[in-house]
Amino acid sequence: MSTFVNYLVNSIEDQWKEVDVLIERSAEERDTNPTLYSALCRASIVLMVAHLEGFTKEVARAILDDANQFSSFRKAPYPIQATFCKTFTGANKEDSRRTKELIDLLCGLETKLSLEPFLIERARGNSKNPSPRVIDKICANFGVSYFFSRIENSQLDIIFSGVRSDTEALLEKLTNHTSVGTEVYPYSMNVSEFGIDASDHGGGRRTNTFWMTFLDQLLESRNGIAHGSSTTNSLSVGELIEFRNKVAVLQHALVLVLCHEALPKEARAC
Repeated sequence: MSTFVNYLVNSIEDQWKEVDVLIERSAEERDTNPTLYSALCRASIVLMVAHLEGFTKEVARAILDDANQFSSFRKAPYPIQATFCKTFTGANKEDSRRTKELIDLLCGLETKLSLEPFLIERARGNSKNPSPRVIDKICANFGVSYFFSRIENSQLDIIFSGVRSDTEALLEKLTNHTSVGTEVYPYSMNVSEFGIDASDHGGGRRTNTFWMTFLDQLLESRNGIAHGSSTTNSLSVGELIEFRNKVAVLQHALVLVLCHEALPKEARAC
């Protein structure tokens, strides 16, 4: 039986087909129907952000589903156990002691991990938009500190070179790696193959990585469209394709790093 993450990884390209159709159609209408061209480009941006937002939630769900299906709460890494328990105990120093006590208790039971503690809730006043802060927080809930700092200066940065063929080659390599690496549980991910130091926990948060700047720009474009402050299109077809490929690389990067760090191959007993 393949894993839930594997099913999600293998569905990524299918999910992008509707965006690809919009981009292809916009290219056809660019010179003959400017109004339709603008509408198609703007719709493409909205869908890109929607895909990333949905994927961020679904990759978290898939990892937890795999842990429940193929492993146990007792064998989950401590950060995952702690995130699950802090929903009930809180997060200050005194609550940390209670969290450890609750983990000890739950390790002896048939505890199943649930998704809600690992996401950022709108009820707490947080936006659900996939901003760098939101993605960083969700990754931290799985034990991955400063996700965007982790992937900075890796081979993934080639997407900022502006060479489309290089980005597409990287995306193909990532797709193959994450697909094969998630076929069975525990996953088998080699982050060093992409120049990511397996022992590096980001060296502290950095607020101006290329990745964070790109994502902020994408969200700014989407919010301008969704909230009506932007009524015209300023992006070319080439820029839309570049945005699309960058988001797809980011999706696979989330799988690569989370599956390597949050659920390591070796089982961890309490």
